[in-house]
Amino acid sequence: MNLTRLHSGLVDLLLLPLLLACTQEPEEQEYTRDYQTNFTALWTILDEGYCFFDDKLPASGDTTWNDLKDIYTPMVQQCQSEDEFFDLMVELMRHLKDGHVNLVAPFDVGGWNIYEGSRYCLDSRIRNLYLQPHMRRAGSIYYTPITYNGHAADSIGYMVIPSFSASISLTHLHAVFSRLAHCRGLIIDMRSNGGGLLTNADRLASVLIPSDTVVGYMSTKTGPGHNDFGPLKEIKLARAPFSWQRPTVILMDRGTYSAANSLVAYVKGTTRHVLFMGDRTGGGGGLPRSSELPNGWWLRYSSSRMYDAQRHSIEGGIEPDIIQEQTDEATAQRQDALIERAITILLEATK
Repeated sequence: MNLTRLHSGLVDLLLLPLLLACTQEPEEQEYTRDYQTNFTALWTILDEGYCFFDDKLPASGDTTWNDLKDIYTPMVQQCQSEDEFFDLMVELMRHLKDGHVNLVAPFDVGGWNIYEGSRYCLDSRIRNLYLQPHMRRAGSIYYTPITYNGHAADSIGYMVIPSFSASISLTHLHAVFSRLAHCRGLIIDMRSNGGGLLTNADRLASVLIPSDTVVGYMSTKTGPGHNDFGPLKEIKLARAPFSWQRPTVILMDRGTYSAANSLVAYVKGTTRHVLFMGDRTGGGGGLPRSSELPNGWWLRYSSSRMYDAQRHSIEGGIEPDIIQEQTDEATAQRQDALIERAITILLEATK
């Protein structure tokens, strides 16, 4: 298989990562636990600050954000406890189907389940078997060569990055790629990576992209109207001092979210030597902000729209080149169906 042709005609995609910032409330609010006051505050903050109404609610039917206010107002009036009110507000927010929309109270954190409707792509216990017995760790990257026929020349590099929450430096990446330099190809496992630091996506992508390039655009909310946005701004990524341009497969699923989603988008939009396998990523293509409610709870929500290099919204996630699930047969044999298929593709591509 010629991996240099795998992305011909594919749409370039980009997602911005999980970054937090605080918004200023229009007015000072006194502390109150009154349910109606807090409901009105939550609804208004989202009404004026959330950026994906056009992408989310039309897909759910004819119900608008104003309709939801009318629907939930009498339900709020019937709440008998903080827990009941919290659950009701989370139910309201789930209409947006956005993993960056969360309600944080002292007793719980609520939001939408990004795995809803996803394919079964990962058994982490089986995945861990592929890292043994010679696993190394560089920062939050776990890696090893997977050797076939007993020869190092037949090995495929394997990297697992379970999270972007801790910093991954260029020093970490250089250590990994230099120790996998003898490998014929590479598998980067991003399954269930829920995101974290955007700098990690930037640095890893900078090793894989062939040159400095614009990978997408961002537009920030500038006013209270649903369509009040600033101009599009370029997002440009610079190539790292060292590079990996050999055939590569990136494994992903619905849990590949936020900054991890950005990594997938950066690479898919700019390379031809990388193939993507698994399930559609979970999304998370907005820049989150946070606001405090009158009762002290925190509300997080997407406030900036992200676009790919062709200026298409990428909030809905990124489709793989090959859809592949974990199979019952593979599980019974203690094998990972995605890793096994990726190895076959890479060995064929590097004959």
